[in-house]
Amino acid sequence: MNCRPRLVRANHAVDRFSVPGWAATNYGEVETAILKAFKEQGQTSLVQYIAQEVTVGLRVIGEVSASYSQKTLLVPVPSAKANFIKRGYLPAKIIATSANRLAGKPLQVTGALSFKRVVSDQAGLDREERERNLVHSMAAKPLVAGRRVLLFDDVVTTGATLVEASRALVEAGAEVVGFLVFSETLLKTHTKT
Repeated sequence: MNCRPRLVRANHAVDRFSVPGWAATNYGEVETAILKAFKEQGQTSLVQYIAQEVTVGLRVIGEVSASYSQKTLLVPVPSAKANFIKRGYLPAKIIATSANRLAGKPLQVTGALSFKRVVSDQAGLDREERERNLVHSMAAKPLVAGRRVLLFDDVVTTGATLVEASRALVEAGAEVVGFLVFSETLLKTHTKT
């Protein structure tokens, strides 16, 4: 897959909830194809390409945030158990680890989040369905207590996943200082977002 020449970088701040975020791209046809190939078709070699784009955001967040330091944890959002079984890997964790390495390992990547119950696939759900699907679905490991956390996900749509991840982390004693995503789905005015 040779998508690099067609990808339009659109590094920008993201507004979904009360924590600052950053996206490397807008979620268009090329980004959809890249993530589908990486996540659903097993083309894990694309992680380097995705991670290079994410690294820009990781560096920008580091430059503008006083809360960002080497003591900050980079926490990827978890995959649902069914998706992990189907894929055999955790896409967000692989991207976060690769981006962190490319950025000179400024953070410690940790899989501190997990689902404590079965959730439906978010694709195709509207905003309210996404929120109901995820409410109180995640738990964070005690190792996050007293630590600053930067969340990572591949795509942000409504922000429901990041809100739930943030809730679980704060409940476990962490301070969520921001989030980073490869791509932002621009919200639409109709119900499916």
